[in-house]
Amino acid sequence: MWWWILLWSVLVIGALAVLAYLGLRIFRSGVALASELGEAAERLDRIATEVQKLHQGPAAPAEPAVFDDPRRIKKERDRRDRERRLRRARAARKRATTR
Repeated sequence: MWWWILLWSVLVIGALAVLAYLGLRIFRSGVALASELGEAAERLDRIATEVQKLHQGPAAPAEPAVFDDPRRIKKERDRRDRERRLRRARAARKRATTR
């Protein structure tokens, strides 16, 4: 009869040990999760501030080009066209050398 008491005592102690192990594992996982959530919140906060900065837009409103000096507009357009031609020429040279 005493061996039944011994058997049940071992079983209960074993079950308690398994429950303690599982509880400790869950606790450690929860602590790690809370730490990751904290880091994610900090990153999200930084991203939100950057989005706010970008969303504010330019400081001064842009004026329509209709009211600008036509010579200045032509110079700017010519400059952009020149840069575009240079980029295309560089890309063509790069393609020719990589073949």
